[in-house]
Amino acid sequence: MPNYAAIALLAVCLSGCADMPWERSLYEGVRSSADQCRASARPSNAPCPTVPDYSRYEKERSRAKGG
Repeated sequence: MPNYAAIALLAVCLSGCADMPWERSLYEGVRSSADQCRASARPSNAPCPTVPDYSRYEKERSRAKGG
């Protein structure tokens, strides 16, 4: 039986080696799924969401925080 605490600790430690923050990775995943939606959309389907790039998102987010 695997030691889940050791696996969780290893995952946390390795996440520090990531090239970009996890928030940006998550956002880019959402953005890519929106791109896939637009690529496979049919005229009868509901419109796909438009998601701006991460730098624009960060700018809007900091402005909303008041910073």
